[in-house]
Amino acid sequence: MKSAKSLLEDVLKAYNDKSLDLAGARSLAAISGQFLDNVRQSSKTSAADLLWGQSLNDEADLYAILGNNVQSLTVAKQAKDVAQSLMQSNSGRPRRNATPLRCVDPCR
Repeated sequence: MKSAKSLLEDVLKAYNDKSLDLAGARSLAAISGQFLDNVRQSSKTSAADLLWGQSLNDEADLYAILGNNVQSLTVAKQAKDVAQSLMQSNSGRPRRNATPLRCVDPCR
């Protein structure tokens, strides 16, 4: 999963650095998106879900930069769904090493 995320980040960086042209970036975005989907199907864990969501955000950014707004919106919605799913699955679990929050009454 990390290598799929790295691939997307590398394509985005190369395009931003002008070392990759628009056609090449579009082609690599499609390939990296497919690679990411394949990796996602093979590893469904909460740790992988977090990387999956981050990778989807990177992919949505890449599509937006490349001018493919429809694909960017589609992928961004997937990222939102993953984030909401992670929030729901973690809502009942206390975070490790987290300090409990307490409400402070400003009138006291």
